[in-house]
Amino acid sequence: EGTSLLIFWNTPTTAQVTIEAQPTKVSEGKDVLLLVQNLPQNLIAYIWYKGQKTDFRHYITSYVIDAETIIVGPAYSGRETVYSNASLLIQNVTQKDTGSYTIQMIKQGDKTKGVIGHFTLYLETPKPYISSSNLNPREAVETVILSCDPDTQDVSYLWWINGQSLPISRKLQLSGNNRTLTLFGVTKDTAGPYECEMKNPVSSSRSDPVTLNLLHGLDTPTISSSYTYYHPVEVPKLSCLTDSHPLAEHSWLIDGKLQQSAKVFFIPQITKTYRMAYVCFIHNSVTDGTNLIIKTELPKPYITSNNFNPMENKNDVSLTCVPKTQGYTYVWWVNGPYECEIRDRVSSICSDPVILDVLFIFDGPDFPRIFPSFTDYRSGDNLYLSCFANSNPPAEYSWTINGKFVQSGQELFIPQISTKHNGIYGCSARNSATGRECSTFKMVIVSVETPKPSINSSNLNPREAMETVTLSCDPDTQNASYLWWINGQILPISPRLQLSENNRTLILFGVTKRTAGPYECEMKSPVSSSRSDPVTLNPVCEYLLFLCEPGCHPKYTWPEARPPSLSRHTGEVLKLSCLTDSHPLAELSWLIDGKVQQSAQVFFIPQITKTCRGVYVCFIHNSATFGTNLIIQRIIVPGKWVPGALAICFPVKSMWLSGKSHLPSAKGEGKTKPQDREYVSA
Repeated sequence: EGTSLLIFWNTPTTAQVTIEAQPTKVSEGKDVLLLVQNLPQNLIAYIWYKGQKTDFRHYITSYVIDAETIIVGPAYSGRETVYSNASLLIQNVTQKDTGSYTIQMIKQGDKTKGVIGHFTLYLETPKPYISSSNLNPREAVETVILSCDPDTQDVSYLWWINGQSLPISRKLQLSGNNRTLTLFGVTKDTAGPYECEMKNPVSSSRSDPVTLNLLHGLDTPTISSSYTYYHPVEVPKLSCLTDSHPLAEHSWLIDGKLQQSAKVFFIPQITKTYRMAYVCFIHNSVTDGTNLIIKTELPKPYITSNNFNPMENKNDVSLTCVPKTQGYTYVWWVNGPYECEIRDRVSSICSDPVILDVLFIFDGPDFPRIFPSFTDYRSGDNLYLSCFANSNPPAEYSWTINGKFVQSGQELFIPQISTKHNGIYGCSARNSATGRECSTFKMVIVSVETPKPSINSSNLNPREAMETVTLSCDPDTQNASYLWWINGQILPISPRLQLSENNRTLILFGVTKRTAGPYECEMKSPVSSSRSDPVTLNPVCEYLLFLCEPGCHPKYTWPEARPPSLSRHTGEVLKLSCLTDSHPLAELSWLIDGKVQQSAQVFFIPQITKTCRGVYVCFIHNSATFGTNLIIQRIIVPGKWVPGALAICFPVKSMWLSGKSHLPSAKGEGKTKPQDREYVSA
């Protein structure tokens, strides 16, 4: 099953744009449409790229909206078509078409990269099959390589054996991309059946099972009859059993003479003449392996010792399995009583068990250990500690807390512990026979659940870029560490952000919009953690303004007068708007030739006359920062020639305007007078 995976990024002010593949199930050789929905407004062009990079080498095609023009690029294969709705059609899809696609949407007047979208296309995974370098390997000898075919782009490979995920084993080795599986020295456990699975983020398919036909030699054979002695006229029936693939050929010999070729040896009536060694000879025609088994009588062994009463950690003991017989294998069992076993290729027999009577020597104790070993506990938990040390006779135990005796015994239990139980816990182990005593200690730290912290600020309304703010994470809690977050991210390293030594206090130097938050603080202990509610500072904005010559374009933070056209005819409506960026909102006042007219953002005159021409001033004041500003504009009512408008922006602080400017007076009928350097106090 094939489909597509959407990964999309856009700026916070852009509506959510989505991309989906139609049809959602895409297989090789079919057509697919990458449909773009919820496009932003005021777009002028779309550009599609192959991959994550938006460079010329990966440029596929683009669509210019106003010109209704399609322009193809170096990555264009001839099978891509872009439509006016930004969607991209890919015809006759191949494996090379899988992967990432990027769409760049350019807005009107946008000088940045625009809105970027990323889309990853996957094809339907074909049903895989397993290829083997050898389907008939010799057991434990030959190495087999399995491969999951076909080799497909943008997929991952998984292997299964006996319906289970592939185990970790030195005999099984995967290639770097998991497509190839190497089996070293194939055995029954690693013969299969094997399956491989081909998988991408949206579809998967599994191969048919494959089982290796293992050719193995001869296991150690056995003769099924365990009897060694038979009475005359009894009917002995001996079966020669072994595991072989293909089936082994069997031959029976008595005292070296061939009797018959069969898996079962049958004697109708046994007599004393049949008292001898019986040999089963086995041969594998494929592996050319041979083996044999001999049926004879084994004597029962027994154990002798140079010392059945040794002293602990002092005497050496030598145990011997007798009788000593050639052609036998001896095996010892030492877990508990000692036993020895005699084996030949046919059968085996064990001795009676032997136990040494050890004379113990007083010793110990060894260095004691306290369990469990961890140190951090939650307030309200039950504390259970145990102590152990090797000692003969067993040690006597006692407990201390911060050097003070608490109790005797191997175990210490304190219900519902609290922070008052913090301290150093000691366990002493004493051997009453040797008089030796050893101690060990561990630290116990009890922490309470961290309360939900809160952020306190020295100033929630600082003047932007001027005032320093101190944030503290409260309450101050013992055994807690503090973390800070801004905009949901870990606090970045910045000269404007400074943490105290224990991280509980955060100092913000010259707060700006970027460092206004929201802020969160996290309180963390070894057993719990909690985070505060977010706090966002409300920076009070205060903007610096600069001298603006006629014809310049002020930054958006400067006040400006609209409309820019200053010429009006008698009888027309005059409407001037004074715009500026200020927080809190600025107070605006209008002056004509230095006389206050009204306080409003918009100045309105229903019918303008020649008496209305003059110097119009918008005076701006921020009551929070005490910053002031003004903008001057000349209004022209045609009659006599009047110089062009001049808009001047003054900084918040007092400054000198250098040079001379010629400003026409309100009563001068267009005449100008030179004005020397003037001092303006804002």
